[in-house]
Formats: sequence, C-alpha cells, structure tokens
Amino acid sequence: GIGKELFNDGQHSLKAKLGVAYNIQQYADATEDAKFGSLNEYFEYVNKLNQTSTLFIKVGASENFDDFKNDYEILTSAGFNFSVAENISVTIEEEIFYDKIHPGTGKSTDTKSIVRVGYNF
Repeated sequence: GIGKELFNDGQHSLKAKLGVAYNIQQYADATEDAKFGSLNEYFEYVNKLNQTSTLFIKVGASENFDDFKNDYEILTSAGFNFSVAENISVTIEEEIFYDKIHPGTGKSTDTKSIVRVGYNF
C-alpha cells in the first residue's frame, strides 16, 4: 500500500493510506471460510492538545473486490492519549466496527471501549 501525510502544522495532522490485501476468513461456527482480495483505505486525524496529550480520530474501510456493494467493513475509533509520567502514557479509546456481512451473528455493529497503559523505552 501507499500512505501520505496530507497535512501537519505541528498541532494538527492528517494521514491517509490506501492498499490492497488478500484476506482469509475462518469462522468457528458452520459458516464457510472465505478468501478474497480487498481494497483498504485509512484516514487518521491527530490534534496535539498540549505537550502531554493528543486527541485522535481514525477511520478505516475495507471492500471485497468481488462484491464492493454488499461486502465491506468500516472501523471508526476516537480517543485521547496522555502522558502520566516521563515514559508512561494512558490511552482511552472507543471503537465502532460495522460489517455489512456479519457471519454467525445477527448484528452488524460491534463496539469496544479500550483503556491502555503504554511504556516508552
């Protein structure tokens, strides 16, 4: 794939990525395995709020080459990252994942709340 930082003024940045992938999906239930190529797009916006914290918004999508209209996924996440010590940071993030074809379940949208502690060395 390819990627490009479209904008960065030191406080705000916007990045875009475009690529292709070969996917192998295997399911735990009776759903038949799937193999297909896909187009993948990704955008990331970051706002540096101050020296120790950032706000980010990420949007990614993937479309099946064989059925662009009916087989696609979209992942959106937003969150904050802030330093709590010199080498330690905390991230609080919310994700929403939409899958047009949702094998094995009756729902097409999943949400996830993430709290992560990171150490930079």
